[in-house]
Amino acid sequence: MYGIDGSKLIVIAVVALVVIGPRDIPRTLGKLGKTVGNLRRMAAQFRSQFDEIIKDTEVDEIRKELRAVQEEFKGAGSPLSSNQASATASAPGGKDSAPQS
Repeated sequence: MYGIDGSKLIVIAVVALVVIGPRDIPRTLGKLGKTVGNLRRMAAQFRSQFDEIIKDTEVDEIRKELRAVQEEFKGAGSPLSSNQASATASAPGGKDSAPQS
């Protein structure tokens, strides 16, 4: 955990006991816990807002690409409809082929 092993935790606990005092340690640890909880909540909110911005940006880019593709097909005069008609007519069993017996 952040490069702190057991011996370092014991030293930190002893220093805290001497500096803060035995009466104030529970109150100080409670404040520390609340502060850490608030920091985690703020980090989670920031992360979720950042993710929303990224998703919105991606959606906007996809919309732009989709519009560009739609404009490309509109500008080309719908080549798919003429290609489909010629493919259907030349395919076996298409409009122009005679029934096979």
